[in-house]
Amino acid sequence: MSRNSARKRGIGVLIWTVLLAAWVVVGCQPPAQVTPGVTSSPSPTSSQVTPTPRRTATYLPPRLTPITPIPAPISGVSVPDEVQAFVILGTDQYSPYVGNTESMTLVVYHPRLGRAALISIPPDLFVNIPGYTMQRISTAYAVGGFRMLADALEYNLGVRPQHYILVHPDDLINFIDELGGLQVTVLTNLQRACGSLPGGTVNLSGEEVLCYASALIGGNEKDRLARQQEVLNEVFLRMTSSGGLVRIPEIYANYRPFIETDIQLQTITDSIGLMLRLSSPDHIGSFFIDSSVYTPWRIPDQVDVTVYLPQQTALAERIQEALDYVLVPMPFSEVVLTYEAALTISPTPTETNTPTPTGTATDTPTPTPIPTLTPLGTSTPTTTVTPTASVTP
Repeated sequence: MSRNSARKRGIGVLIWTVLLAAWVVVGCQPPAQVTPGVTSSPSPTSSQVTPTPRRTATYLPPRLTPITPIPAPISGVSVPDEVQAFVILGTDQYSPYVGNTESMTLVVYHPRLGRAALISIPPDLFVNIPGYTMQRISTAYAVGGFRMLADALEYNLGVRPQHYILVHPDDLINFIDELGGLQVTVLTNLQRACGSLPGGTVNLSGEEVLCYASALIGGNEKDRLARQQEVLNEVFLRMTSSGGLVRIPEIYANYRPFIETDIQLQTITDSIGLMLRLSSPDHIGSFFIDSSVYTPWRIPDQVDVTVYLPQQTALAERIQEALDYVLVPMPFSEVVLTYEAALTISPTPTETNTPTPTGTATDTPTPTPIPTLTPLGTSTPTTTVTPTASVTP
Protein backbone atom coordinates (compact mmCIF):
# COMPACT_ATOMS: atom_id res chain seq x y z
CA MET A 1 0.00 0.00 0.00
CA SER A 2 1.38 3.39 -0.94
CA ARG A 3 1.72 6.21 1.54
CA ASN A 4 -0.99 8.21 -0.23
CA SER A 5 -3.48 5.34 -0.29
CA ALA A 6 -2.89 4.80 3.42
CA ARG A 7 -4.03 8.34 4.14
CA LYS A 8 -7.70 7.51 4.17
CA ARG A 9 -10.47 8.19 6.59
CA GLY A 10 -9.90 6.65 10.00
CA ILE A 11 -6.29 6.03 9.13
CA GLY A 12 -4.95 6.67 12.58
CA VAL A 13 -6.39 4.13 14.94
CA LEU A 14 -2.92 4.11 16.43
CA ILE A 15 -3.71 1.33 18.79
CA TRP A 16 -0.45 1.21 20.60
CA THR A 17 -1.38 4.45 22.31
CA VAL A 18 -3.60 2.46 24.61
CA LEU A 19 -0.40 1.03 26.00
CA LEU A 20 1.25 4.41 26.43
CA ALA A 21 -1.79 6.00 27.95
CA ALA A 22 -2.03 3.10 30.36
CA TRP A 23 -5.64 3.92 30.93
CA VAL A 24 -4.71 6.41 33.59
CA VAL A 25 -3.85 10.05 34.02
CA VAL A 26 -1.97 12.14 36.51
CA GLY A 27 -3.80 12.41 39.81
CA CYS A 28 -5.86 9.27 39.72
CA GLN A 29 -5.98 7.17 42.85
CA PRO A 30 -3.53 4.28 43.16
CA PRO A 31 -4.93 0.76 43.01
CA ALA A 32 -5.91 -0.77 46.32
CA GLN A 33 -3.53 -3.25 47.91
CA VAL A 34 -4.55 -6.77 46.97
CA THR A 35 -3.79 -10.01 48.74
CA PRO A 36 -3.90 -12.99 46.38
CA GLY A 37 -5.97 -16.04 47.18
CA VAL A 38 -8.61 -14.49 49.45
CA THR A 39 -11.03 -12.44 47.41
CA SER A 40 -14.73 -11.87 47.43
CA SER A 41 -16.50 -11.20 44.18
CA PRO A 42 -18.19 -7.80 44.32
CA SER A 43 -21.84 -7.80 43.48
CA PRO A 44 -22.60 -6.36 40.03
CA THR A 45 -24.34 -3.26 41.30
CA SER A 46 -23.50 0.31 40.58
CA SER A 47 -20.91 1.79 42.91
CA GLN A 48 -22.32 4.61 44.99
CA VAL A 49 -20.45 7.71 43.97
CA THR A 50 -21.38 11.35 43.86
CA PRO A 51 -21.61 12.89 40.39
CA THR A 52 -19.40 15.88 39.87
CA PRO A 53 -21.51 18.99 39.35
CA ARG A 54 -21.00 20.29 35.87
CA ARG A 55 -18.56 23.14 35.94
CA THR A 56 -19.79 26.49 34.82
CA ALA A 57 -17.86 26.92 31.60
CA THR A 58 -17.58 30.03 29.51
CA TYR A 59 -17.04 29.10 25.89
CA LEU A 60 -15.53 31.35 23.26
CA PRO A 61 -17.83 32.68 20.54
CA PRO A 62 -17.35 31.45 16.95
CA ARG A 63 -14.55 33.02 14.96
CA LEU A 64 -16.22 32.16 11.66
CA THR A 65 -19.89 32.46 10.78
CA PRO A 66 -21.45 29.00 11.22
CA ILE A 67 -23.36 27.44 8.32
CA THR A 68 -25.96 26.02 10.69
CA PRO A 69 -27.22 27.33 14.05
CA ILE A 70 -25.07 26.55 17.07
CA PRO A 71 -26.90 24.33 19.59
CA ALA A 72 -26.70 24.85 23.34
CA PRO A 73 -24.16 22.77 25.31
CA ILE A 74 -25.28 19.20 25.92
CA SER A 75 -27.17 18.53 29.16
CA GLY A 76 -28.12 15.40 31.08
CA VAL A 77 -24.59 13.99 31.45
CA SER A 78 -23.23 13.49 34.98
CA VAL A 79 -19.57 12.56 35.43
CA PRO A 80 -18.94 10.87 38.82
CA ASP A 81 -16.12 12.08 41.04
CA GLU A 82 -13.70 9.18 40.51
CA VAL A 83 -14.20 8.82 36.78
CA GLN A 84 -11.34 10.11 34.62
CA ALA A 85 -11.03 10.58 30.86
CA PHE A 86 -8.45 10.93 28.13
CA VAL A 87 -8.68 10.93 24.36
CA ILE A 88 -6.76 8.84 21.81
CA LEU A 89 -6.26 10.62 18.49
CA GLY A 90 -5.11 9.22 15.18
CA THR A 91 -4.10 11.69 12.50
CA ASP A 92 -4.42 11.16 8.76
CA GLN A 93 -0.91 12.53 8.09
CA TYR A 94 2.48 10.93 8.48
CA SER A 95 4.79 12.47 11.06
CA PRO A 96 5.61 15.22 11.75
CA TYR A 97 2.41 16.74 10.30
CA VAL A 98 -0.81 16.91 12.32
CA GLY A 99 -3.66 16.88 9.80
CA ASN A 100 -7.21 15.94 10.78
CA THR A 101 -7.80 13.48 13.59
CA GLU A 102 -9.73 10.91 11.57
CA SER A 103 -9.73 8.48 14.49
CA MET A 104 -10.94 9.63 17.91
CA THR A 105 -11.66 7.45 20.93
CA LEU A 106 -12.74 8.97 24.23
CA VAL A 107 -11.71 6.68 27.10
CA VAL A 108 -13.55 7.03 30.41
CA TYR A 109 -12.42 4.84 33.29
CA HIS A 110 -12.70 4.24 37.02
CA PRO A 111 -9.24 3.72 38.57
CA ARG A 112 -10.44 2.07 41.79
CA LEU A 113 -12.91 -0.32 40.16
CA GLY A 114 -10.64 -1.04 37.21
CA ARG A 115 -13.26 -0.57 34.49
CA ALA A 116 -13.11 1.47 31.29
CA ALA A 117 -15.39 2.38 28.40
CA LEU A 118 -14.24 3.20 24.87
CA ILE A 119 -16.45 5.74 23.12
CA SER A 120 -15.73 5.87 19.39
CA ILE A 121 -16.46 9.24 17.79
CA PRO A 122 -16.97 9.48 14.01
CA PRO A 123 -14.77 12.13 12.38
CA ASP A 124 -17.74 13.64 10.51
CA LEU A 125 -19.68 14.50 13.67
CA PHE A 126 -20.63 18.11 12.94
CA VAL A 127 -20.51 20.09 16.17
CA ASN A 128 -19.78 23.46 17.68
CA ILE A 129 -16.06 23.92 18.19
CA PRO A 130 -15.84 26.78 20.71
CA GLY A 131 -13.65 29.58 19.44
CA TYR A 132 -13.88 28.35 15.83
CA THR A 133 -17.28 27.51 14.27
CA MET A 134 -19.63 24.64 13.48
CA GLN A 135 -17.37 22.07 11.85
CA ARG A 136 -16.35 18.42 11.84
CA ILE A 137 -14.93 17.41 15.20
CA SER A 138 -11.89 15.97 13.39
CA THR A 139 -10.65 19.52 12.68
CA ALA A 140 -10.59 20.76 16.29
CA TYR A 141 -7.10 19.59 17.25
CA ALA A 142 -5.48 20.84 14.04
CA VAL A 143 -7.05 24.28 14.46
CA GLY A 144 -6.61 24.89 18.18
CA GLY A 145 -4.70 22.05 19.78
CA PHE A 146 -5.78 19.96 22.73
CA ARG A 147 -7.48 22.81 24.58
CA MET A 148 -9.87 23.51 21.70
CA LEU A 149 -10.57 19.80 21.32
CA ALA A 150 -11.23 19.41 25.05
CA ASP A 151 -13.66 22.35 24.91
CA ALA A 152 -15.43 20.76 21.94
CA LEU A 153 -15.77 17.37 23.66
CA GLU A 154 -17.06 18.95 26.85
CA TYR A 155 -19.52 21.18 24.98
CA ASN A 156 -20.94 18.43 22.79
CA LEU A 157 -20.46 15.21 24.81
CA GLY A 158 -20.43 16.46 28.40
CA VAL A 159 -17.04 14.90 29.23
CA ARG A 160 -13.80 16.86 29.35
CA PRO A 161 -10.65 14.77 28.86
CA GLN A 162 -7.72 15.57 31.11
CA HIS A 163 -5.05 14.21 28.78
CA TYR A 164 -4.46 13.16 25.19
CA ILE A 165 -2.23 11.18 22.85
CA LEU A 166 -1.87 11.77 19.12
CA VAL A 167 0.12 9.42 16.90
CA HIS A 168 0.70 9.11 13.16
CA PRO A 169 -0.09 6.15 10.87
CA ASP A 170 3.56 5.28 10.23
CA ASP A 171 4.00 4.73 13.98
CA LEU A 172 1.11 2.26 13.94
CA ILE A 173 2.64 0.31 11.06
CA ASN A 174 6.04 0.10 12.73
CA PHE A 175 4.60 -0.92 16.09
CA ILE A 176 2.46 -3.75 14.69
CA ASP A 177 5.41 -5.05 12.68
CA GLU A 178 7.54 -5.02 15.85
CA LEU A 179 4.89 -7.20 17.51
CA GLY A 180 5.17 -9.67 14.65
CA GLY A 181 1.74 -8.76 13.29
CA LEU A 182 -1.70 -8.85 14.90
CA GLN A 183 -4.33 -11.56 14.81
CA VAL A 184 -7.86 -10.34 14.04
CA THR A 185 -11.07 -11.91 12.81
CA VAL A 186 -12.03 -10.41 9.44
CA LEU A 187 -15.82 -10.51 9.07
CA THR A 188 -16.22 -7.76 6.45
CA ASN A 189 -15.27 -8.24 2.81
CA LEU A 190 -12.32 -5.86 2.53
CA GLN A 191 -10.62 -7.33 -0.53
CA ARG A 192 -11.63 -4.41 -2.71
CA ALA A 193 -10.33 -1.88 -0.19
CA CYS A 194 -7.33 -3.77 1.16
CA GLY A 195 -6.20 -5.97 -1.70
CA SER A 196 -5.82 -9.65 -0.91
CA LEU A 197 -6.93 -9.42 2.70
CA PRO A 198 -8.64 -12.78 3.38
CA GLY A 199 -11.61 -13.49 5.61
CA GLY A 200 -11.59 -15.37 8.90
CA THR A 201 -8.98 -15.27 11.65
CA VAL A 202 -5.71 -14.06 10.15
CA ASN A 203 -2.42 -12.51 11.23
CA LEU A 204 -2.05 -9.05 9.67
CA SER A 205 1.04 -6.94 9.07
CA GLY A 206 1.22 -3.31 10.09
CA GLU A 207 0.09 -2.08 6.66
CA GLU A 208 -2.80 -4.55 6.64
CA VAL A 209 -3.91 -3.57 10.15
CA LEU A 210 -3.90 0.06 9.06
CA CYS A 211 -6.20 -0.71 6.13
CA TYR A 212 -8.38 -3.05 8.20
CA ALA A 213 -9.01 -0.36 10.80
CA SER A 214 -9.49 2.54 8.39
CA ALA A 215 -11.49 1.20 5.44
CA LEU A 216 -15.02 2.62 5.15
CA ILE A 217 -17.18 0.09 3.30
CA GLY A 218 -20.55 1.19 1.96
CA GLY A 219 -20.68 4.17 4.28
CA ASN A 220 -20.98 1.85 7.30
CA GLU A 221 -19.32 4.04 9.92
CA LYS A 222 -20.23 1.85 12.88
CA ASP A 223 -18.61 -1.20 11.28
CA ARG A 224 -15.37 0.72 10.86
CA LEU A 225 -15.50 2.01 14.44
CA ALA A 226 -16.07 -1.55 15.67
CA ARG A 227 -13.00 -2.76 13.75
CA GLN A 228 -10.96 0.01 15.32
CA GLN A 229 -12.05 -1.01 18.81
CA GLU A 230 -11.31 -4.66 18.02
CA VAL A 231 -7.75 -3.75 17.14
CA LEU A 232 -7.41 -1.58 20.26
CA ASN A 233 -8.52 -4.44 22.48
CA GLU A 234 -6.35 -7.03 20.74
CA VAL A 235 -3.20 -4.99 21.19
CA PHE A 236 -4.00 -4.12 24.79
CA LEU A 237 -4.73 -7.71 25.77
CA ARG A 238 -1.66 -8.96 23.96
CA MET A 239 0.58 -6.52 25.78
CA THR A 240 -0.88 -7.35 29.18
CA SER A 241 -0.89 -11.13 28.71
CA SER A 242 2.48 -11.82 27.11
CA GLY A 243 4.88 -9.87 29.29
CA GLY A 244 4.75 -6.85 27.02
CA LEU A 245 4.31 -4.45 29.92
CA VAL A 246 7.96 -4.83 30.82
CA ARG A 247 8.75 -3.17 27.48
CA ILE A 248 6.91 0.04 28.33
CA PRO A 249 10.07 2.12 29.00
CA GLU A 250 11.65 0.85 25.77
CA ILE A 251 8.54 1.52 23.68
CA TYR A 252 8.06 4.95 25.23
CA ALA A 253 11.67 5.90 24.50
CA ASN A 254 11.44 4.68 20.90
CA TYR A 255 8.16 6.39 20.01
CA ARG A 256 8.05 9.46 22.24
CA PRO A 257 9.91 11.69 19.72
CA PHE A 258 7.17 11.08 17.14
CA ILE A 259 3.97 11.42 19.16
CA GLU A 260 2.20 14.32 20.81
CA THR A 261 1.11 13.73 24.40
CA ASP A 262 1.15 15.25 27.86
CA ILE A 263 1.43 11.89 29.65
CA GLN A 264 4.79 11.14 31.25
CA LEU A 265 6.54 7.77 31.45
CA GLN A 266 6.46 7.74 35.25
CA THR A 267 2.67 8.04 35.21
CA ILE A 268 2.47 5.03 32.93
CA THR A 269 4.82 2.78 34.85
CA ASP A 270 3.11 3.67 38.12
CA SER A 271 -0.17 2.42 36.66
CA ILE A 272 0.73 -1.07 35.49
CA GLY A 273 -1.53 -2.48 38.20
CA LEU A 274 -4.51 -0.69 36.70
CA MET A 275 -3.67 -2.01 33.25
CA LEU A 276 -3.64 -5.54 34.64
CA ARG A 277 -7.07 -4.97 36.20
CA LEU A 278 -8.47 -3.79 32.91
CA SER A 279 -7.26 -6.97 31.22
CA SER A 280 -9.77 -9.01 33.25
CA PRO A 281 -12.82 -10.18 31.25
CA ASP A 282 -15.71 -7.70 31.03
CA HIS A 283 -13.68 -4.77 32.31
CA ILE A 284 -13.61 -2.79 29.04
CA GLY A 285 -16.85 -1.80 27.33
CA SER A 286 -17.44 -0.62 23.77
CA PHE A 287 -19.73 2.29 22.93
CA PHE A 288 -20.33 4.07 19.63
CA ILE A 289 -21.67 7.39 18.47
CA ASP A 290 -23.55 5.92 15.53
CA SER A 291 -26.60 6.57 13.35
CA SER A 292 -28.95 5.99 16.29
CA VAL A 293 -27.75 9.22 17.93
CA TYR A 294 -27.13 11.49 14.94
CA THR A 295 -28.84 12.66 11.76
CA PRO A 296 -27.03 12.79 8.39
CA TRP A 297 -27.02 16.28 6.91
CA ARG A 298 -25.81 17.35 3.49
CA ILE A 299 -23.88 20.62 3.60
CA PRO A 300 -25.54 23.22 1.33
CA ASP A 301 -23.78 24.33 -1.84
CA GLN A 302 -21.28 21.47 -1.67
CA VAL A 303 -21.31 18.41 -3.87
CA ASP A 304 -22.19 15.22 -2.00
CA VAL A 305 -20.72 16.28 1.34
CA THR A 306 -22.61 14.69 4.23
CA VAL A 307 -21.91 15.19 7.92
CA TYR A 308 -23.64 14.03 11.11
CA LEU A 309 -25.65 16.35 13.36
CA PRO A 310 -25.97 15.00 16.93
CA GLN A 311 -29.38 14.30 18.43
CA GLN A 312 -28.55 15.77 21.82
CA THR A 313 -30.99 13.81 23.98
CA ALA A 314 -30.05 10.45 22.47
CA LEU A 315 -26.35 11.33 22.52
CA ALA A 316 -26.50 12.31 26.20
CA GLU A 317 -28.10 8.96 27.01
CA ARG A 318 -25.35 7.09 25.13
CA ILE A 319 -22.58 8.96 26.94
CA GLN A 320 -24.25 8.43 30.31
CA GLU A 321 -24.58 4.73 29.50
CA ALA A 322 -20.80 4.54 29.06
CA LEU A 323 -20.19 6.44 32.30
CA ASP A 324 -22.57 4.18 34.22
CA TYR A 325 -20.80 1.11 32.81
CA VAL A 326 -17.53 1.93 34.58
CA LEU A 327 -19.35 2.27 37.93
CA VAL A 328 -20.44 -1.38 38.10
CA PRO A 329 -17.90 -3.49 40.07
CA MET A 330 -16.82 -6.76 38.49
CA PRO A 331 -14.51 -9.47 39.89
CA PHE A 332 -10.94 -9.67 38.71
CA SER A 333 -9.42 -12.87 37.40
CA GLU A 334 -7.16 -14.84 39.72
CA VAL A 335 -4.23 -14.37 37.36
CA VAL A 336 -4.66 -10.59 37.45
CA LEU A 337 -4.93 -10.57 41.25
CA THR A 338 -1.76 -12.61 41.54
CA TYR A 339 0.17 -10.36 39.18
CA GLU A 340 -1.11 -7.22 40.87
CA ALA A 341 -0.23 -8.53 44.32
CA ALA A 342 3.27 -9.27 43.11
CA LEU A 343 3.62 -5.60 42.18
CA THR A 344 2.83 -4.54 45.75
CA ILE A 345 5.18 -6.92 47.54
CA SER A 346 8.72 -5.79 48.14
CA PRO A 347 11.31 -8.52 48.56
CA THR A 348 11.94 -9.07 52.31
CA PRO A 349 15.63 -9.06 53.02
CA THR A 350 16.81 -12.13 54.93
CA GLU A 351 19.34 -11.77 57.69
CA THR A 352 22.74 -12.95 56.65
CA ASN A 353 25.22 -13.80 59.34
CA THR A 354 28.26 -11.67 58.95
CA PRO A 355 31.41 -13.56 59.96
CA THR A 356 32.90 -12.14 63.14
CA PRO A 357 36.64 -12.02 62.96
CA THR A 358 38.16 -14.28 65.62
CA GLY A 359 41.64 -13.97 66.96
CA THR A 360 44.18 -16.32 65.44
CA ALA A 361 47.05 -17.45 67.60
CA THR A 362 50.28 -16.20 66.19
CA ASP A 363 53.76 -16.74 67.47
CA THR A 364 54.96 -13.63 69.17
CA PRO A 365 58.72 -13.51 69.05
CA THR A 366 60.15 -13.47 72.56
CA PRO A 367 63.32 -11.47 72.85
CA THR A 368 66.21 -13.76 73.50
CA PRO A 369 68.49 -12.38 76.19
CA ILE A 370 71.91 -11.60 74.92
CA PRO A 371 74.51 -13.29 77.12
CA THR A 372 76.46 -10.84 79.21
CA LEU A 373 80.12 -11.46 79.49
CA THR A 374 81.08 -12.06 83.12
CA PRO A 375 84.51 -10.63 83.84
CA LEU A 376 86.95 -13.24 84.92
CA GLY A 377 88.71 -12.84 88.22
CA THR A 378 92.09 -11.07 88.16
CA SER A 379 94.99 -13.18 89.39
CA THR A 380 96.66 -11.79 92.43
CA PRO A 381 100.34 -12.72 92.50
CA THR A 382 101.14 -14.84 95.54
CA THR A 383 104.60 -14.95 97.02
CA THR A 384 105.72 -18.48 97.34
CA VAL A 385 108.56 -19.22 99.70
CA THR A 386 110.70 -21.98 98.47
CA PRO A 387 112.79 -23.49 101.24
CA THR A 388 116.47 -23.47 100.53
CA ALA A 389 118.77 -26.15 101.89
CA SER A 390 121.32 -24.80 104.29
CA VAL A 391 124.79 -26.23 104.80
CA THR A 392 125.69 -27.08 108.34
CA PRO A 393 129.21 -26.57 109.14
